[in-house]
Amino acid sequence: MSGASDFAATATAYFRDLQARLCAAFEAFEPVSRFEARSWTKPEGHRLHGGGESRLMRGEVFEKVGVNVSHVWGVLAPEAHGQVAGAQASDGRFVACGISLVAHMVNPYVPAVHLNLRYLCTSRAWFGGGSDLTPTFPFIEDTEVFHGALRRACDGYRPDAYREFKAWCDKYFYLPHRQEPRGVGGIFFDDLASADLQADFGDQLAYYIAIGQLEVTYRPMTFLDNKTGGYSGQVSNALFLATEKTGSPEVKATGTEFQRFVKDVWAHQRPGGEPPTGDELQDMAKKAGMPGPIAQNIKGGGSAVNVKAMDNARLTSAARMVGSVPRALR
Repeated sequence: MSGASDFAATATAYFRDLQARLCAAFEAFEPVSRFEARSWTKPEGHRLHGGGESRLMRGEVFEKVGVNVSHVWGVLAPEAHGQVAGAQASDGRFVACGISLVAHMVNPYVPAVHLNLRYLCTSRAWFGGGSDLTPTFPFIEDTEVFHGALRRACDGYRPDAYREFKAWCDKYFYLPHRQEPRGVGGIFFDDLASADLQADFGDQLAYYIAIGQLEVTYRPMTFLDNKTGGYSGQVSNALFLATEKTGSPEVKATGTEFQRFVKDVWAHQRPGGEPPTGDELQDMAKKAGMPGPIAQNIKGGGSAVNVKAMDNARLTSAARMVGSVPRALR
């Protein structure tokens, strides 16, 4: 267990570095908000040792995003020895480390994303993890981009890995009571192990980082790029305006008004994706109870250019801040 256990320090160092780079990329989208970090450790006398760091941010783009890293070791509770692979042979001794990410957006058109990667060692060692996309309003373009990034990452490990891990995710996240998957899927894997840990994780990953072929990419405003006959862009812009201040801090739609507006907009979709007119959007905003200045701005739809410019500026800033780092999101 010694060599595999020692490898946890290498994995943890990578997870901490990835955490810092992801947070820098996400902060580039926020004009003011920054992550708040909270370090934690297992208390003195606990059967487990170690700790981690939780980072959380709430902002104008991200309703809530958390990126957490942990590294713990010790002895599993007796009832868990038969539930964790290799624990009986190690007398319950284990070491585990990992990173997890959950990002939820203010704008309902932008999908939520989840990601986790972990390393566990008992008398044997393995990796597990995955990533999936959960949109409120799915767009085929977003799904294709997300799965395309996952496929490229998996192909670098093993040619048939994407097909296997995607099928695993589809089964793992299937909701039998609704007879549908959760979101648009992703990948999921567990018990990823070979005779060479470096082959599974270290050497190949270090090589890709060194040559700059791995990156973190996250675009919270892809709805502006969707080719849906103008409907997605215009309505999303209206929703953006509905949540923005209009020059006066007190002029802002409430959560209830915003929800009424979203519900009305989606109840009046037209076949073929033809966008609603400015007058129609203004009427929906007024019907939802939104203040007059917001309803007027929605009719004009004047911030579409500014929103796109802001998105591009933040992507440029993120690229400068992050550089070449492991691809985790797309």
